[in-house]
Amino acid sequence: MTAENPELLIFLFDQNSPRLKAPTSVLLKQARVFASGDNILVRVALDIWCDQSKTAVHELFNLVSHVFMRVLETHAKLRG
Repeated sequence: MTAENPELLIFLFDQNSPRLKAPTSVLLKQARVFASGDNILVRVALDIWCDQSKTAVHELFNLVSHVFMRVLETHAKLRG
């Protein structure tokens, strides 16, 4: 997510503080126009950050392998 698409981090987070740029509902609505892989990455990131987007686990298996690996890498980075 960060190395291949830093725009998603800019989309999600305030650049001056460790908080979301907008309410979760707004981010989810805006992300609907993204490619399916990016949309799922946004939803997974929101699940990790605030447990509100409710991404279904089976959706992760529908991703191509490099996108799934990005999800796992992002999860590891956000956990610290």
